[in-house]
Amino acid sequence: MPEELYTYVIVRTDMPKIHQAVQAGHAAQEAAKRFGKTPRINNLIYLQVPDKESLVAAMGNLGMNEIDFVPFYEPDYNRGLTAIATDYLTNRKQRDVLKSYQMLWYGEE
Repeated sequence: MPEELYTYVIVRTDMPKIHQAVQAGHAAQEAAKRFGKTPRINNLIYLQVPDKESLVAAMGNLGMNEIDFVPFYEPDYNRGLTAIATDYLTNRKQRDVLKSYQMLWYGEE
């Protein structure tokens, strides 16, 4: 059985929730364009950071751990960098790097 694929999307939460969802979708779409199609199932994991500075720090963390990603810069609303999405990951060590980020969650705890 082939290894499962995982793409992680990290989005800022200092925007309205509807914009968070849209920005995360944009980042996922950009990742699909950059990293290509796969015939395998890809698990999409949504994570959150509180602001732009935290997102920039996350980009640095991914880079230090050799995790390729694509950033998304929102051209409207003067928001700039709003979300990032990783390449398809199968490596447990790389996936463990992302455990330090909180899941994006809108439901009740």
